[in-house]
Parts: sequence; structure tokens; C-alpha cells
Amino acid sequence: MRHFTKSLLAAALTAALTLTALPLTSGSVIADTCITLSGTCHVQDYGDTEGTWDASTGTLTLGTRGQAKRVEAITINLENNTGYGGSLQYRVHVQDIGWQDYRTAGEMAGTSGQSKRLEGIEMELTGDLAAYYTVEYAVHIQDYGDAQGFVSDGTLAGTTGESKRLEEVRIRIVPRGTGTSMSVNYRVHRQDYGWESTWAKDGSESGTTGQSKRLEGIEIHLTGNQYSGSIQYHTHVQNIGWESAWSKDGEMSGTQGMSYRLEGIEIELTGEVADYYDVYYRVHAQDYGWLGWAKNGEMSGTSSISKRLEAIQIVLVAKGGAAPGNVAGISSVTSSPSVTHEHEWVAVTIHHDAVTHTEWNYDYSHEGPGLPPKAGHQFVTCDLDHSKCDGVWYDSLGIPYTFADVSYLKVTKVHHDGSWVCNGCGKVFASEADCIEHCENDVCGMQWKAIDSSTGQLVDSWIGAGYGGSYGCDEIITPVEYEVVDQPAWDETIYVCSVCGEIKGE
Repeated sequence: MRHFTKSLLAAALTAALTLTALPLTSGSVIADTCITLSGTCHVQDYGDTEGTWDASTGTLTLGTRGQAKRVEAITINLENNTGYGGSLQYRVHVQDIGWQDYRTAGEMAGTSGQSKRLEGIEMELTGDLAAYYTVEYAVHIQDYGDAQGFVSDGTLAGTTGESKRLEEVRIRIVPRGTGTSMSVNYRVHRQDYGWESTWAKDGSESGTTGQSKRLEGIEIHLTGNQYSGSIQYHTHVQNIGWESAWSKDGEMSGTQGMSYRLEGIEIELTGEVADYYDVYYRVHAQDYGWLGWAKNGEMSGTSSISKRLEAIQIVLVAKGGAAPGNVAGISSVTSSPSVTHEHEWVAVTIHHDAVTHTEWNYDYSHEGPGLPPKAGHQFVTCDLDHSKCDGVWYDSLGIPYTFADVSYLKVTKVHHDGSWVCNGCGKVFASEADCIEHCENDVCGMQWKAIDSSTGQLVDSWIGAGYGGSYGCDEIITPVEYEVVDQPAWDETIYVCSVCGEIKGE
């Protein structure tokens, strides 16, 4: 019967997880009736006090708030009726002692009778229970209050190295994949200011810009129970270099109290969450500003050039999604996420040739017929058998063009009686020379129209009398090619780094 119950629960939870594989939104947590928590804590001045269990939300609360009383020890009891094996374990960071070993549900963590404050706590589930459930917990911190919010599954709740007491602890255990979607929270330790009292979230700026203040330490953790896994990170520190060990889930990376600047950082997801999300991050670096986005363990920042980090943004993006662009109103000054050397800029002048295009027209030393010019076309002033100039021109492809309103193109012609006549006005001249002189002086002002004789469509028209007077029979007019300048030639100056080849404008 126990095996059947366990299988039935597994199937139900698998179905629930399938439905919640889509992005989730923040919402209230519904209590799981298979889990019950109880416990006690040792509170300054009050001694051992019973915790409060809220069955409607499945939340156990230990300690006090608004009374400035330190929690010195906690004991958490777990009643597990899920059908899955496993338990709850937790460890605490104690004043003057540091981290104690993990305790299992029902055991005390902390001290009694020593007046030592708890400063941080981490909790996690074990066994099969951890595969289907997540433990979430939040603490009320001296001076910070509830600013950190809920964390889960081994992430640090509280602080270390800041001498801040825990005053209240809240714990809940919920089915994995329900409740809230994944999010990333972070805060930094800044020159002169110390640790930020609030945690930045999902792309918010952490640190300062425009104040020349170095980052000295950083804490990062995930929230939400959509997927299991962790976030880990390490930093490049002044005088130390890259840290050999990675910090994770709210632990501090960097230094505190040594005035060492952070110069670079690498961040990555591990476990199930890494299958569904990419982590992107970018930094504001001394002398450079906001660099480009780094991703999944890539280096962000600087190394070997002694430049401080001043601010950071971190976001989670659905696996394979596009890199963030402008986040929180901030744009990167470069697409590169890191700088590993000082740029040595060299001015380079690039010459750009003029931008031109080719057009065709007629050699207007012959006045031109005014027809639409085409490359390769030639116009002939006589008919195909060259017997006379009859007012029809032919291009080189044999297409005829008829000039309306005149009987023939050549404006002068020998009359039958041996005289010459102006075709424009009909005036008769005794000699060819007199006729040509008359026509070339535009005396008549004739209007000429070119019509495609095969279609009857107007091709072109112009005003003038002297056109034909310049031509003789059988004369060939050839279009000429010339360039039109769209943009004159110009020089452009750019700057190229002689070390890495990066290019920037003036």
C-alpha cells in the first residue's frame, strides 16, 4: 500500500510539474497538507519560545520582530507525510564562531547561554523529498528588515561579516514548481558605503555610477521554486587575481575591509535551472562605462589593467532567448563584455570615392533629336534605302520614329524647280546657303514632335527651328555616356586599437 501511495503521489506531482514548466508569476503559496513544521528558538531576554505555525500558508515563524531581539538558536521539527523519504537539514552562522555543521530536523542549531547572535542560516531538503519539494525561508535582519525576501534550497539567508543579528526566521516547504518563478537577487559592497541595505533584482542596478566608487564584494542568490539548482560566481580581485574557489547562493565573493577593488566577474547557473535559463550580466567599469552583456560564465569586466568595477546588472533569460538590450534605461557603450588591455588608439584615414551613376545623352554639338537616349542606340536621318530624307528617323534596331507637323526632318530640301524651301514657313530661297542660314537662325520657331510610328505614342517634343539644319542625309547620331556625381569623394577618420583591433569613430 505504501508503494502504491508513493507512486500515485509521484504521478500527480509529475503532472503538476509538467503544467508549471511554463513561466510562472509571483503569487501566494498554498500550503501542502502533507508537510507540517514546528519548532522553538532561543530569543535574547526571552529564552526558548515556541514557533507559530500558519496552516493556511504552511509557514513556521520563529523569533520576534520590532523588538530588536537577537535569535541565538533554533530547532525545527518536520512531520513528513508525503510518502517520500528524506528530511530537512540546516546550519547557522554564529557570532564569533562562524558556520556550524548541518543539523537535522529536531536538532538545535546555534548556542544557548552564550549571548551569541545568529547572523545567517542555510536550509535544504534531503533524499527523495528534495526532488519533489523545495524549502523556502526568509529572515528579518537587523537594519535591513525583510529586504532580502525568501530564498531557497541552501541559499544564504541573512549576512556574514556584517555583525547583523537575525530577529525572525520564517520557513515553508512547498511542492517544487509551484508558487513563484525564478528570479535573481544581488547586492554589492561599495567603497566608503559598505554593503547595500537592499537587494537589487532582475536587472536593477547595484552599485554606483558617476561617483568613482569601487565594488569590493558581491552576493548573488536565486529566488523561486520553479526549478532546482544554484547560481555560482567568482571575481577578479585587486592584488589577488581570480579567486580559486567559486562562491554560490548568497555567499560573498571578493573582500571586505581590505579596500581591494573588484575588476572582473564570472557568473553561471548549475543544476536543473541551467537547463531552462541563461544568466546574463554586465558591469560598469572605470573609464569605460557600461560594457556589453556576458553570459553563462563568460568574463565581464577587466583584468590586467587595474580598472575598478563600479556597478552591475544581472538578469535571467529563458534558455536560448535573445540577449538583453536596454535594461533599466541603461545602454552599453560597447558590445564587448570585457576589456583585458589598455586600448592604444591609432588614427586611420579612410578615403571614400565619389558616388556616381551613369547616364546617356546625345552629342549636343549636333543639337540632338531630343529622343529618350538609350545605350547602344543610334539615330539615322534618312530612310532605310537612303534614297531621300523623308522625315523619318530610324534607330540602330530599325525602329522608326515619325516627326509630326513637318513633312520631313531635314528642314531644307531642293525644290523640283531647283530652288530651296524652308519647311517651317514655306519660304523659297534661290540657294541652299540662304535657306540654311534662314533655318539655323531659328527664324521660324517650329514645334517638333517625335512619335513612335508603330504605336502612335508621343516619344518627345521640343521647340526650335534649327535642329534639322545641322544634319545631312544619312547622318548617324550616337548617344554618349557621362557620369553624374551623387556624392563627392570624402575622407573619414576612425580610430583603431593597435593591440586588439577594436574600432571606434571619431
